[in-house]
Amino acid sequence: LKQLAGACFSLLALPYRHCKVQPKQVTFLSNRSDRLSGNIKSVFLEMTKVPGVEITVLCHKGNLLHSLPVLRQFLRLYATSQVVFVDDYYHLLSYVKKKPEVQLVQLWHACGAFKTFGYSRQGEQALPQGSPNHRQYDYAIVSSQQVCPCYAEGFGIDLQKVLPLGSPRCDRFADDRYKAAFTKRFYAENPKLADKKIVLFAPTFRGGGQGNCYYPLEKFRPDDLLDALPEDTVLATKMHPYLTERPTCQRAEHTNRFIDLTDRYDVNDLLFVSSVLITDYSSVVYEASILNLPMLFYAFDLESYCKERDFYCDYASFVPGRIVRTMEELTHALQTEDYQQEKVAPFYTRNFDDTAGKATQNVVHFAKELLHIPTDHLPL
Repeated sequence: LKQLAGACFSLLALPYRHCKVQPKQVTFLSNRSDRLSGNIKSVFLEMTKVPGVEITVLCHKGNLLHSLPVLRQFLRLYATSQVVFVDDYYHLLSYVKKKPEVQLVQLWHACGAFKTFGYSRQGEQALPQGSPNHRQYDYAIVSSQQVCPCYAEGFGIDLQKVLPLGSPRCDRFADDRYKAAFTKRFYAENPKLADKKIVLFAPTFRGGGQGNCYYPLEKFRPDDLLDALPEDTVLATKMHPYLTERPTCQRAEHTNRFIDLTDRYDVNDLLFVSSVLITDYSSVVYEASILNLPMLFYAFDLESYCKERDFYCDYASFVPGRIVRTMEELTHALQTEDYQQEKVAPFYTRNFDDTAGKATQNVVHFAKELLHIPTDHLPL
């Protein structure tokens, strides 16, 4: 089946192989959503300010094979753009050989190197070692020097191609105006929370991925937490977008202190109004560390999760906060404010170097070099 798909792609791509690469043409590809978000959105917005650059965006969540017009657009853009940005595993790259003149840049969608990905993964969900997909990247942009080897391994590319320019979507955390604007909007839309302390619960999923994942809700009991926490404390939940399950309160007296924000706001923006973050294996810990936010890691299934997914480092010594294994331990840590917060600052330093607030400009400066556009000196 894969060979047949490859043959079909070769035929469809043939007319575009003879098209010339257009100078200063830049394409942003994403299949994570029907619109740009995160790192790739930040870079796109800044690239629109560069004179003389022709920019095209192709966002299409799901399988491009179901849309022939979009598929043809991808093949044309991939064959004619001088620079192409992606922000995740882009399936179609496995079937089309990249032209040497096209510069393919992986921005990825997360910070640091936490859970293994790409060629680092083992087992049924792993990317086949023979796949050319990630190996076609000319460059990969990462958040710090320390994580470069992990991305080189995960993408199967030379270490020299991994550039620690920073995480563009994290620049907002160094922008006081952005923080103030979001905080003002959040409390205008949620006036009952204005004088409350917000505990944010933002776990990741278990299972294979989109369409094949879950979270064991029986392990998280909002009523038990709210029973033990002061009346001025609100529990907000932000479940992973892949998940359909939602935690609920069973007792009426807690309904005013429980709010599900899964379908509202960006999880990173919610960190601005949160006092404590409860998570497990989510990469949101990186953004939280920029704000020096207290964190608790509710890892009730640590052994099985490590066995199924695995990490680039030892989880227990890596995470920037206290690990709790039961609801009782979680409740006690919140009551006593026992977060081991001293771990946050060194975690931040390791994973961001000094790029906070400068990452987007760093990437755009690099893109201009690839496009042979003169630039003012910008220290990286």
